[in-house]
Amino acid sequence: MIGTESSQSPGTSNPVADGETGSPTGPDEFDNSSKVTIEAGANPTQHELKIARKLAAEGDTVVIRRVSVTGRTSDYFVNGVETELKTVSQLSGKDTSGALSSRIMEGVGQARSIIVDVTEQAGMSRALAERAIVRVWGRVRLDGVPIDSLRIIGKDFDISSVYVP
Repeated sequence: MIGTESSQSPGTSNPVADGETGSPTGPDEFDNSSKVTIEAGANPTQHELKIARKLAAEGDTVVIRRVSVTGRTSDYFVNGVETELKTVSQLSGKDTSGALSSRIMEGVGQARSIIVDVTEQAGMSRALAERAIVRVWGRVRLDGVPIDSLRIIGKDFDISSVYVP
């Protein structure tokens, strides 16, 4: 019961041990090497937990956030930076990189750092992902769109890109 019942006070976090299947554990049971914490009231999907654990395994500290009732909220804090996760699996049409860049732009306003998981997207290649990144940075440059960093995770590639004006 992630985020629905907790012995901790509201607004505190519930750590999740590596390999945990969804229930928060108490501080005494927390495996510090996992570096994944769930905010009280958050209800992450299994996919959000999977990506959070991937980031933690890479050495990042991840806090899975609860959804705000007053506005758009990022999915995570990664090393203290608001980060949005976009999962893409049903793009269609001839302009896949254009469709991907449009999905990425949906994260604008939620966080300046965006992670996109395209591991389940049929036909996604590194070249298409790179083309989508170029399009996003073009929007940032021309329109002042507030995105600082972008990461696209595919089946056989993982691209990180930071905007440099």
